Amino acid sequence: FTLLFSKAVRLATLDSSQLVLQDSSFFSAASINASAGALASISADLRTVTLTLVHADQIRIALIPGLARNLSTTFVSLSSAFIADLIGLPVAPIDALAALEASSFSADIVPVILQAFSLDLTARTLVLSFSEVVDLTRLDSSQFALHSAASGAAVNLSLLAGLSATQD
Repeated sequence: FTLLFSKAVRLATLDSSQLVLQDSSFFSAASINASAGALASISADLRTVTLTLVHADQIRIALIPGLARNLSTTFVSLSSAFIADLIGLPVAPIDALAALEASSFSADIVPVILQAFSLDLTARTLVLSFSEVVDLTRLDSSQFALHSAASGAAVNLSLLAGLSATQD
């Protein structure tokens, strides 16, 4: 997140848990409060704060359909306890029913990577570990192939059993 304020703010007063990311400006069906402890930096003019969300928040955002998918689904609201100016006056709150739309949005363009897998024939499970949260509803088992060796012939495998997912 990059947040631009109308005047200089004091980074030491930042409480990132007072910021809410939501999917609309008037009624939010999907939202999360940022976790306390997000990494923050401030510009030289003390008006622009950049927040780097903690990993747990990134996962929470990815798991909520419709939240922060594009510019029109990325809004913030915040309480007056979010940050204060240089003399200690709190920021003007932004109500959840009048949330502020992002002025720009950069989509995630990094492809997900299969990092590891394990196969347990006794338990009849195949565990796939990815580099980030994946949408299980978009899993296409027909695109999966199991090889007998690194350069061996592929064997097409259809996943007939029910699919389930866990988060580590």
